[in-house]
Amino acid sequence: MPEEKKSAVAETDADKRRVALEKIRAFKWKLPDGWKFDREEANSRDPNKD
Repeated sequence: MPEEKKSAVAETDADKRRVALEKIRAFKWKLPDGWKFDREEANSRDPNKD
């Protein structure tokens, strides 16, 4: 039985994600101690507010 091929799209997406995360880590931003991203708070913001 032939070996099942993986999706080229999935590999490409994973590669793009890996490269993007490497670029973000390269910035070495300093965040305040104890800071944590709050997705619900961020999603509740009004996108039209200046």
